[in-house]
Amino acid sequence: MRNNNILLILKTYLIVLVIFSAFRCILYFTELNRIDFEEVATWTIIQSFIMGIRFDIVISRYILFIPAVILLMEEIINLRNRIIYKIIFYHFFKCYG
Repeated sequence: MRNNNILLILKTYLIVLVIFSAFRCILYFTELNRIDFEEVATWTIIQSFIMGIRFDIVISRYILFIPAVILLMEEIINLRNRIIYKIIFYHFFKCYG
């Protein structure tokens, strides 16, 4: 498999995780005044962030599975077609949008 295909999947995976984490932090800081720290422990908040990251990882793996298989098949068949990359782009755009 060409390194470009592997890098495409890895870059997409990491960018999506960073974006989702940024949105989670924005949500936390915008709702910070609603949290009653006497009732909610700091460890509970940390656990919720960890669970959110785990959820993002699993969902991203499901979304990236089909493009990874398509790119692997492209390498096995030795087919170079820009239409495949456009289909994968729109798959990312649809699923992550």
